[in-house]
Amino acid sequence: MQWPKGEIEQLRLTFGALGAFALILLIFVDSYGYRGADIEFIRGRAVHFIGGKVSVITVRDSESGRYKQLDFRLTQAPELFRKAKGKEIELSFINGSLLDCSVDGVKLCSAQCSSGGECEEFYESRESSKTRRHVFVFFLLCAFAHLVLTWKRWRLGNGH
Repeated sequence: MQWPKGEIEQLRLTFGALGAFALILLIFVDSYGYRGADIEFIRGRAVHFIGGKVSVITVRDSESGRYKQLDFRLTQAPELFRKAKGKEIELSFINGSLLDCSVDGVKLCSAQCSSGGECEEFYESRESSKTRRHVFVFFLLCAFAHLVLTWKRWRLGNGH
């Protein structure tokens, strides 16, 4: 199949741009926002739960009456909501991620980390390597396609 020179050039530039974007992601995306964050505490009632890839619990603060949504990224608490719904709950969290939780004084989950830097390292060790591996494979595919299309353009230019 013969491709016109212009289409090869467009594809080559597209794969080059996608590869450059993936490389920028590999270099600059390495923070989950926990480093330097303070651990906060809340006492309230568990009012809502959303399951999914990252489960979220909504708590109504006893003091302010405000609602706070917390996710379960930094702790394992599969039974928390079932045991906590409508009961008094005490939580510690960092940047919206649940650390410790207890219902009516009974501890139901415990923190995997104790400071912003430690939480950053913990979550990064779990998620970063997987994400970086996917982005790196995408970068390699784009670079390979870019090189193949550059070679094809060169061959068309030399009359092969």
